[in-house]
Amino acid sequence: MLVDDTGRPLKKGKSPQEVKDILKTLRPKNKEQEVLLARRIAETLEASRRGSMRKVIEDDPEGVFKANLEKRIKDDNWSKNKDYRHIASIPKEMVYVAEKIWGPKVLTDPQLFREAFVKDEMGQYCLTVDPKTI
Repeated sequence: MLVDDTGRPLKKGKSPQEVKDILKTLRPKNKEQEVLLARRIAETLEASRRGSMRKVIEDDPEGVFKANLEKRIKDDNWSKNKDYRHIASIPKEMVYVAEKIWGPKVLTDPQLFREAFVKDEMGQYCLTVDPKTI
């Protein structure tokens, strides 16, 4: 949605040239303003990302996050022969959000997985183990 310099939505019916003229007056005039704009855009995107993830976590229709917490508390994540450890149960909604943010290899690339699920506060809800042990 396009807004004017006061933050109100632009009225419908503006011509493409009128919109371009308005955008030219709003664009950053120097490096300091560019940095401020970039920071604000990043903050807005992060808030949106956290909001999307928080909604999935709060809804938790399948009870995945509660089950993950129980497994983390019990430390019941090893296979019978202790060869493998189950470290995360990730609902498809969280996979979708993570892939949009960190890319399609978020589940297969260990570094991306750490960024998305070990270091990220919201992503840690998917872990069935203590993040410090990964």
